[in-house]
Amino acid sequence: DAAVAIVADLVAIAQELGFKAYISEWVKGAALLDAGRPAAAIEPLAGAAASAGETGDVGAASSVIGQLARALALAGHVDEAARRSVEARALTSPSDRWSALLWRGAAARVYAAQGRPVEARTLADEMVAILADIDYPGIEFHARLDAAAGYDAAGERGAAEALLRRAVADSSERGAAGFARQAEAALARAG
Repeated sequence: DAAVAIVADLVAIAQELGFKAYISEWVKGAALLDAGRPAAAIEPLAGAAASAGETGDVGAASSVIGQLARALALAGHVDEAARRSVEARALTSPSDRWSALLWRGAAARVYAAQGRPVEARTLADEMVAILADIDYPGIEFHARLDAAAGYDAAGERGAAEALLRRAVADSSERGAAGFARQAEAALARAG
């Protein structure tokens, strides 16, 4: 909640420093998504996605659209999440592991919601493989939760719970109480 409270300051700083206009909305949406408020993150992320696409900033667009797809999936807007995930996938370069995790995470949640466990598990496996080469706690956190949702949908409770326990432990260890609470809630819902 503290992060959400200072978002207006971050937006003002980004604007004052002359960052591209969509960066401000991206920061706001990302902070809301990190705070576990996916429904509130949709509007700023949608604005940032549109602006990034208009400016031709493909690298940023793939990440913003991937985050938007995740927010939509988490908020229960499955059809729009599916569409945005496909869009993010098309823009993601082979070396962009963050965007690759984002679109896969959204798609895994879409497949879980659609009752497509084989596809959800396949994406969960792919995310776990990508996670082996990532060393960025925030990215790892969201990818673990998304992969856990894919495994849970496929009936692989042990794999889902292991990822969620790791997310709780890592978040607690680094003092990310908000992330730890989100992971604990996901662990309570698993299965």
